[in-house]
Amino acid sequence: MTPRRTLPTTEEIRQLVRELEDAVVGGVDEAVAWLDSPRGRRYRALAARGLVLAAPMILKHPFFRTPVGKVVALAGGAALVEKVADVIRDWEPSAVRSTSPASSTAR
Repeated sequence: MTPRRTLPTTEEIRQLVRELEDAVVGGVDEAVAWLDSPRGRRYRALAARGLVLAAPMILKHPFFRTPVGKVVALAGGAALVEKVADVIRDWEPSAVRSTSPASSTAR
């Protein structure tokens, strides 16, 4: 059996948001490095979980009352939101960095 994770405290969420803000202010490379760290992975997992839980509320946004929004909702808007959450959670920045053409020419 896998151990159950406890819910994050408000203070932990605030600390994670502050760390992300500091990394973003430092630049894209620093933000990507932070998102690849254990704390960043925790943040991505929490963000993905929140996105999945918020999917019903997201689909009530006024955009989904427009003709294009209705098509998106009909085509599986909740599934799209969940897919985005999966991409956020499973994203591996180190793999992106190693295959980037800029990383091989920046020497």
